Amino acid sequence: MAIMSISSGIIALAQTHLLKQGRATAPPYFIRSLREQCPEVEWEEKRWTRHGNVWSSSSAMGGIEMIATWMRVYFWDRVELVDWTLSAAGLPPMESRS
Repeated sequence: MAIMSISSGIIALAQTHLLKQGRATAPPYFIRSLREQCPEVEWEEKRWTRHGNVWSSSSAMGGIEMIATWMRVYFWDRVELVDWTLSAAGLPPMESRS
């Protein structure tokens, strides 16, 4: 199971305390406030980040990259399916496996 947050969705996720002692990211204009409200979270200024099964992105574009990476991690054994899906979204395919 994976928990994903895209952009400002991180605010609701932060309120659940699932991020405690973890890493997360958020839109740049929320980071300062979130650092004050949730100091137990390591707030990273990145396009997306992962801590265990919790994935978060700072924007919709970062969310696309995050989901593509999630697909590559969780569906590594279904290369053709992942390649087709990423291609349909205009993203590069997984690296070929020998």
